[in-house]
Amino acid sequence: MISVDVLRAKIVNSDWDGLYQLFGKMSNSDFRRAESVVRESIMPELDGSAFWQAYLHLLKYRHQAFITCILGASAIVKSGSLDFSSDDAHAVAAFLDQISPTASRKVMDMLLPMLVSIEQMEEVFRLFAVDDEKSRVVHLIKITSPLAYYMLFLALRHSGDRGLALRCCMALLKKKDDLSCNMTSIVSQYFGLDDVKIPFTLKLKPYEHSYLEASYDNFVHLLTGRRPRI
Repeated sequence: MISVDVLRAKIVNSDWDGLYQLFGKMSNSDFRRAESVVRESIMPELDGSAFWQAYLHLLKYRHQAFITCILGASAIVKSGSLDFSSDDAHAVAAFLDQISPTASRKVMDMLLPMLVSIEQMEEVFRLFAVDDEKSRVVHLIKITSPLAYYMLFLALRHSGDRGLALRCCMALLKKKDDLSCNMTSIVSQYFGLDDVKIPFTLKLKPYEHSYLEASYDNFVHLLTGRRPRI
């Protein structure tokens, strides 16, 4: 059996050579257990810079095994203490890009649902160089949350692509939840997509379109079927 304390000490003390040697001596079953311990118990304990450094060295050892360790960032993301603009964060993004675009996309898809602010969303998109609206839509459409849907609305609005908006509506309807249905109503009415068939429709008054654009708070009020704050 692998001692959790030994694993923790190697990571906390940045003893990467020692950690790699320890991994190399493990049986397949012990390595799988160690992988789970690192992801579920050790990574969530690390602070911002230590998290990125540990994640990078774990990826370098065996990225297929440790790529999901990004899930351990949930608590520090919510606390706002994970810096997506740091050199350590950029080192991780560069390494993932070097591995393959698929690896970068996979990490983004795990990371984006954790984010709690517009600023974090923008920082992550910058970190992974997701600059164009269509690429952002690909990631955002997978998430069901007010924040993700606001960012999706902004991306669609900036693109001005009615065809893209229509495809988003079709994808949203497949989710079959109330929030996604409301989002479909917002997108279809904002872009004048009259042919979109929605099980029930959140009706927006014409003047409320400008409220969607005004602020995140107004958008969320309309998305959840409430009147916006004026």
